[in-house]
Amino acid sequence: KQEAKLGEIVGMDQPLIFMISDAGYQVEANVPEVDIANLQVGQETEVTLDAYPGVLFEAKVTSVDPAATMVEGVATYRTNFAVISKDPRLKSGLTPDVDVVTREKTGVLVVPQRAIVTKDGKTTVRIEQDGTLVAQEVVTGIRAEGMIEIVSGLKEGERVLVQEKK
Repeated sequence: KQEAKLGEIVGMDQPLIFMISDAGYQVEANVPEVDIANLQVGQETEVTLDAYPGVLFEAKVTSVDPAATMVEGVATYRTNFAVISKDPRLKSGLTPDVDVVTREKTGVLVVPQRAIVTKDGKTTVRIEQDGTLVAQEVVTGIRAEGMIEIVSGLKEGERVLVQEKK
């Protein structure tokens, strides 16, 4: 992109030409502190673009800053992702969303995170038993997208109270 024309007067600090390399696209993202322990350089990821909903582009983690950057009071770490996919739809300036799978399990029992009650060091859910609510101690696992894995203490089919009516 050329910002100045022949004969035009420009300031010394004014950019005149913008160039984009054909070496591939990079995505820079601020990863929250709670998720940074799950990232490693070389780890494969997926990028979606607002312009192309549902289309996945392959990427991988290329670097993670060692120092935190505060974003709205939250410690985050600037992380760079190299987009591996070669696709003519990729363009500079598109808004990306990066998904990183850090752990994956299938066939697990999950409940909404708001169903979990932690009190006095015990983690419980409230289940219906003979028409009354009973606190059932559980062991939890992976948390993702508002859900939490129940490792033990609950059986499939048991009715769990998610939120009491007020």
